[in-house]
Amino acid sequence: TKSTQTMAGALQLTLTPATTLAATGAFARAIGLITMELRGQFVGTFEPADQLYAALLARDADALGL
Repeated sequence: TKSTQTMAGALQLTLTPATTLAATGAFARAIGLITMELRGQFVGTFEPADQLYAALLARDADALGL
């Protein structure tokens, strides 16, 4: 889409639209996890949340080929 092409161009990256979308999704999930942790959403469920972060970020890194 035009927005993904614009983002890749602004960052001076040569990425396919699919890769740009995957990277943006991974970034949004990471920010979401941090926000949920800061707001105490994991209290009583994922404490400490270290393993949750590691598993989800590893999954995104694998999906991006990192």
